[in-house]
Amino acid sequence: MTMTKIGRMGIAAGASLLLSGCGFWGSDSEGEGEGTLEPPPPPTLPAGCHVVNDQIAANTFQAMLLPTDQGTFASWIEYPDDLQGPVPAILAVAAVDDGLAAGTATRVSIGTAPVDELLQSQLMVPVGSSLLVVAGAKSALVPLSDPTSLTPVALEPMTAAAGLALDDDRVALLDASSGALRYRVLQTADASITLDVELAETTVTVDAAPAMLAFLGQALRLLTLGDGDLLALWVGDTGSVARAIRFRADGTVVAGPTDIAASLPGKSIFVPDAVELASGEIAIAWTGTSGTEVRAALLSSELEGAADAGVVVNGTTDGSQEYARVFLRDDELRVAWNLQGGGVQQRSLDVGSGALTPTGEDTDAVGGCAADLGSDLGVASDGDPTAIWIDQGWDGPRRILVERVR
Repeated sequence: MTMTKIGRMGIAAGASLLLSGCGFWGSDSEGEGEGTLEPPPPPTLPAGCHVVNDQIAANTFQAMLLPTDQGTFASWIEYPDDLQGPVPAILAVAAVDDGLAAGTATRVSIGTAPVDELLQSQLMVPVGSSLLVVAGAKSALVPLSDPTSLTPVALEPMTAAAGLALDDDRVALLDASSGALRYRVLQTADASITLDVELAETTVTVDAAPAMLAFLGQALRLLTLGDGDLLALWVGDTGSVARAIRFRADGTVVAGPTDIAASLPGKSIFVPDAVELASGEIAIAWTGTSGTEVRAALLSSELEGAADAGVVVNGTTDGSQEYARVFLRDDELRVAWNLQGGGVQQRSLDVGSGALTPTGEDTDAVGGCAADLGSDLGVASDGDPTAIWIDQGWDGPRRILVERVR
């Protein structure tokens, strides 16, 4: 199932149909008898590839790499194969050492609810020595040193959520459940909300195509800038433009909201990823429902400038390009993306005169260790940029891999 097809469904229909296609193998009628389809063997990986876990449930989403003061952890959320009725959302956490070897995963249920409710938002935010986990209306604070000792958190249901830690005690939460971007600050000590505001002129239609992809990390972005400001990125309700707003931790708007990127004619755009440069400028990269191009653009710190389709990053156009991620390595700006069925590609971008220019050629970002991405590509940039992803696509055994970006 492609991202474009998912985006045209409602939350309940899209989530349920998506999950039913995510590697679930069961009874199937064939000829006059009934048999059980066997999943294909997983493709052979090159020696040296780092498998975090190869015993994940077929329905697994949101693998993340979490560099924290307690060490580095991989985490993901699993759902059972049987999606009838209320189902548990299972959080899995595994320590990852400096050599990318992973320990045994600890699994714990963070709550049970109908699957379409659980999938309206998927969020994991490291804060201090804990992890805030949100799956629809179910939320919990999870100590990374002992995930089984979780503390349930009462949060109003969120749709298309994003979040980050403001410090060791506070989490910034952003979601679109009110029809506008709603910004809240959660105090972890007592799980209280200390700030709750709507950001002006940020209308988001929650049944627009991008919001259906909340659980795939394609609905909202939120990042901290060097001066402590926050930058939120989302897609307008037509799906044809991406927008951004810069605001302070107290909710005061500094710049925007502004249109920052436009889709190709007749197509839709997924929310861009972003990184702040030393100059204060902001580089963004994105893909769209055309599926053929990865694009990038440069924004001023004040979010000024016309929204256009940016510059084409990728030279390889075979297959479908998805999950664009932009990051810095040794002060060099790079973009990585999933080449469907063919691994993770990357390319460098030169920054000059207020514009971006692709340099060199597309290269393999993870040493041939990706056979097919089934869900969101993540790139953690604490130290050497490191990628994490769910391998195997929608058909067959799945596993979570992690690799340094080459």
